[in-house]
Amino acid sequence: MGSTWPTGIVPRNRSIEVRLNYNDKRHYVILPWRPTAGNTKKAGKLRQQAQEAIKWGTFTWQEFFPDSKHANEETGAQTFKDYGQLYLNTLTCTENTKEKYAQALERFYYPSLAYRLVKSIKHSELLALLGSFDFQHNKTRNNALIPLRGVFKLALRDRAIKSNPVEGIENGKHQQPEADPLLIEEMEMFLKWLERTQHPMWLNYFEYAFFSGLRPSEQIALCWDSVDFNRGYSRIERSKIKNKIRKHTKTYKVRDVEFNARSKTALLRQKQWTFFTK
Repeated sequence: MGSTWPTGIVPRNRSIEVRLNYNDKRHYVILPWRPTAGNTKKAGKLRQQAQEAIKWGTFTWQEFFPDSKHANEETGAQTFKDYGQLYLNTLTCTENTKEKYAQALERFYYPSLAYRLVKSIKHSELLALLGSFDFQHNKTRNNALIPLRGVFKLALRDRAIKSNPVEGIENGKHQQPEADPLLIEEMEMFLKWLERTQHPMWLNYFEYAFFSGLRPSEQIALCWDSVDFNRGYSRIERSKIKNKIRKHTKTYKVRDVEFNARSKTALLRQKQWTFFTK
């Protein structure tokens, strides 16, 4: 009585042969598994998964048959997620910005594109994908497009794709919200509240912030060796983001911020608390 094997599975003496069609060619892959009933069933399931991946354009030899000769021929990144990680690794922006791009890839693109081959992703698919998201503002959509463009730009330069499927997907128009700064009266009320209720250093911090105009990341990283009372300015050349000191500002430009009466007074008061602290 003959045995029935899964489709495309041929038991050999000490191995199992898998037959599948890929890129219009018939391929024969030898699995170094004993041809037991359990292993042939396992091989049949593997072949079925491979054929499904081929159907959707996500198949790679390295994922399904890593020991085959074809896997050795595959070099470099292949999937969208592979290039997503390569893109993040090449960025020279701040860690904060890099984290935002990584979050955008995870939230918007990896759920449906992670294991797709970059060469299989079409312009129309990206349009449909972007259209499926409920972006409340064009700015959010525009920001989400930044890492998407970066991934395919890198893949194009690597010649992993012949054309860029993001090309032609434009940013939406975004109206910048009108600035709504504190009134001088509101600022003074806040400072007086700090003076009455909080530690003196909080008053010093915010008074210097209001009257110097530094970015929070720059002020947090400001050290006494960058404060020159004789010349009357603070040299801004560092920033602190996510508890890490960066030897550059957001704009990568060193600048000197001159004192005015209020900012200088705040610094002088602060000296008694931290000037000799290491």
